[in-house]
Amino acid sequence: MVFDEAYPLSQNEKNRTTWYIVLVTLLLAIAMLGAGSEPLPAIPAIDSMESGIVQGQSTEQVKRLIEAEAGEITSELTIINGAGAMLTQDAAERLSQIDGVFITPHHGVVGIQSVGDGSEGVTATLHETADYSELIGANQVWTEGVTGDDITVAILDTGVHKFKGIKKDSDNKMRIVGWKDVIREIKLIDKYGEIPERAKMNAKDPNGHGTHMAGIIANSELGS
Repeated sequence: MVFDEAYPLSQNEKNRTTWYIVLVTLLLAIAMLGAGSEPLPAIPAIDSMESGIVQGQSTEQVKRLIEAEAGEITSELTIINGAGAMLTQDAAERLSQIDGVFITPHHGVVGIQSVGDGSEGVTATLHETADYSELIGANQVWTEGVTGDDITVAILDTGVHKFKGIKKDSDNKMRIVGWKDVIREIKLIDKYGEIPERAKMNAKDPNGHGTHMAGIIANSELGS
């Protein structure tokens, strides 16, 4: 490498310039080699793993099936004869073809497939106008005179959202007679030493489970 002495450079500048030239030369050489060669074969895509719940005759059976498909068991759900799993889409498809095996994707929609004692073969499609009290057979109990009138139910859960069907009954009368947010009260007491009068203790449910339970017990809105 020759440098023009009319424009003297420091040793560091000379070294840096030399490395730049070497790097550019290498890049040009690689580009020229690649231009005359066959393109590299594409790397086949690997199926992404998706979470879901697999149910079968027993949790042990389900675990064996998941492992046979090289899936990952994320939880054991013995109460429903199943297990949580990470599976490829192809693996999930194969498992779903096995008699007695059911798969619910993590983001799937769970719906009612059939109701009744099995002899009538009643089926239903979930939609916002469905009368679920009829689907679960509550209407049959009502005909026996069991309507829930004058019955008060206390629910100890995550809270409740005041949806219309929960807030008011079928006669449009207020159904919720009271609530207590223990967790928020504790936080207020920890912060202020007491519950400030200005604090609004509105019914709320940050989790949703309590509202779900309240809706099962008392709900007057179709499709909910």
